[in-house]
Amino acid sequence: MSARSHKRRKPPSLSTKRAVRVFTAALAFCSFLSAEPASADSYRLRGDVYAFGMVPAPAGLFTASIQARPTSWADGEAAVWLGGGGTYGDRVGDVLVANVRLREPHGYGELRLGRMLIATGAIRPIQIDGASVTARVPRGPSLQVFGGAPVEPGFDTKAFDWALGGRLGQRIGEYGGVGVSYLQRRTEGRLDFEELGFDAALSPFRWLDASADVAVDLLRPAITSGRASLALRYKSVRLELFGLRRSPSRLLPATSLFAAIGDVPSDQGGATFWLRAAPRLDLWTTGSVDSIAGNLAGRASLHSTLRLNDRGDSAVGVELRRVWVPDNAGWTGGRLIARIPIAYRFQASAEFELVFPDEARDRGDVWPWGLGAVTYSPALAPWFNVTAAVEAGASPTRESNVTGILRASGTWEKL
Repeated sequence: MSARSHKRRKPPSLSTKRAVRVFTAALAFCSFLSAEPASADSYRLRGDVYAFGMVPAPAGLFTASIQARPTSWADGEAAVWLGGGGTYGDRVGDVLVANVRLREPHGYGELRLGRMLIATGAIRPIQIDGASVTARVPRGPSLQVFGGAPVEPGFDTKAFDWALGGRLGQRIGEYGGVGVSYLQRRTEGRLDFEELGFDAALSPFRWLDASADVAVDLLRPAITSGRASLALRYKSVRLELFGLRRSPSRLLPATSLFAAIGDVPSDQGGATFWLRAAPRLDLWTTGSVDSIAGNLAGRASLHSTLRLNDRGDSAVGVELRRVWVPDNAGWTGGRLIARIPIAYRFQASAEFELVFPDEARDRGDVWPWGLGAVTYSPALAPWFNVTAAVEAGASPTRESNVTGILRASGTWEKL
């Protein structure tokens, strides 16, 4: 772990304490609803605690979920940020997710209440304090409607801030489905954004898969994001043709150096060729032509993964990547990953990336990044495991960065 600050830690905020109490009560409520002594089905309670050691202050995250038996009526989940400084800012504890789901056991409908992340159809994801209602007809249409207040720190709300939307979907036999989605958000009563989305996924033949989704900004008529894919399969070979429009609102948080410098708003068109060269060896290559802010760019990569056992939980992989960007901002990089079991129920994993920019510009001639972790699962407590990891690297914006991560996970299952 990296050095910790000697300053006195702030206690969790009242919103965090309140959220923990609320979710504890919700878990008890879910357990009560799912209690059926005569049933042989199981329910599962899972908890994860993360601790991040950073300069100048540590941070933490707690997640929990209860997954009731398939024939029960309720489950729930929560993720609570325990506070921290340094990389994550001087924020006290806060609640990321805390909700309860009531559902019809046969899948005809469900009701979710609380703080949740809505990601449905082609519309952009949104985090709200509110409700989501879904109704389904087996092998037929489905309707989801949601609404609430956009999330503010804690459980605070701003007057006249709200969001609503939904998705109407239709299954097409065993071949796929189509859907249309809508999202509207208002800030202080004024229309902030309004989006309409369309999505479809079809597999009319065993050798053909096709999918597409597009989101349209209705306030400033334009396509905000889009994706189309056509994949052909024959034995151990797969060819995919794709087109993408990446917008800033759809980019995911960076999980590695490649992700941090490679995911930028752009339009892409390209292809991926995948080959199973041996029973445990996969090879694939991807190439695309990109448009970044109206300038021509491109990228190409070559990947290989060798599975060391039939389950694939032990493997090694290599990736080479080349990115061409205007104004000599391109780069060349390599990535190595490994997951290897070691003695006494220990498993080690590692990722290492090395990037060489076309032009250093006082940002360093090479940018390294690495993550190493060891996981231990006790033989006498198979429901529990603990992972310790260290992440370190350099980037165009930081000369160096070191973070220690500790995760403890437990899963309890009862028949």
